Amino acid sequence: MEKLSAAEKPDFLLIVGDVHLWALKHHFDKISVPMHVISGNHENAQRKKEMREMFPSDFGQDGKEADYYSFVHKGARFIGLCDARGTDHIGTLCSEDFGPRGQCEWLEEQLAQKEQHKIIFAHIPPEPKGLDRNMYLSRNDSRYFNGLVQEHQPAAMFFGHQHIGTLRHQIGKTESFTVRSCCWNGDKTPLGFMLVKVDNTGITTREIFTGHYQQSSQRTRQNSNKESL
Repeated sequence: MEKLSAAEKPDFLLIVGDVHLWALKHHFDKISVPMHVISGNHENAQRKKEMREMFPSDFGQDGKEADYYSFVHKGARFIGLCDARGTDHIGTLCSEDFGPRGQCEWLEEQLAQKEQHKIIFAHIPPEPKGLDRNMYLSRNDSRYFNGLVQEHQPAAMFFGHQHIGTLRHQIGKTESFTVRSCCWNGDKTPLGFMLVKVDNTGITTREIFTGHYQQSSQRTRQNSNKESL
């Protein structure tokens, strides 16, 4: 990102879950681009607490802590949802693990706000056809969520979770992206991130590839020892 031209350098970074806070915090002094994060299914209650402490300007509503939040930047509303719990790979919008209760009602209010462009970001994507599938929101949550999207037509949505090459779906008039990971992807899929530009005409995107996941020498030695045993 530091190598991008001034015209392309992003105003901020969205990280859509599975954040690896214990590693990220050691690089804060090297990062000049502001970050906004949302939790994934690898963020348990303790990790969520650490995330709120590391990003105090996010994760709040009316002066109180919240696992989901929104912010407005240059006239566009960005809506961060909490839809992942524990180690469950199927997502949900309602859980005892999420606070405060009422995320669905809050989402409806956010989508009804006045801004022309609204961007949704979360960890687990909805199933585009509302089917019951692993690695997506549950069947009923997907159908509810897709209905809201078709009604309110946000400009775009961004999700993570699947660790594969970026997928692009159309839900109503809204483009939904399940983006590749910049840390690890299966089947040797290249690492990278998506550069997004939002303006009065809508959004434009392009992917920037940063390499491939490499096992550490320690992990390789551990695997070799297991094979020899």
